[in-house]
Amino acid sequence: MARNCILTVLFAYLATAYLGASSYYMIATRNYGTPFKHSLTQEQLKIRKAAAGKRYRAFLTGLILSVLLLLITKPFHKCL
Repeated sequence: MARNCILTVLFAYLATAYLGASSYYMIATRNYGTPFKHSLTQEQLKIRKAAAGKRYRAFLTGLILSVLLLLITKPFHKCL
């Protein structure tokens, strides 16, 4: 397989993993709400920090699931 072909396949996998993670993130966080609507009180800063952690974990989970699915299915294993 040519070097260009290897890079093309690698970037296809990376882009697809990112797309999968983004899709999962959108679904997983659709009901999280926006805790940062009113004011920046200390309590709201704590809520914002907790919400950011939840969103980070949701995105990371989606990324990991996407990578695993790609490793299992290998949709780009052939370079056309």
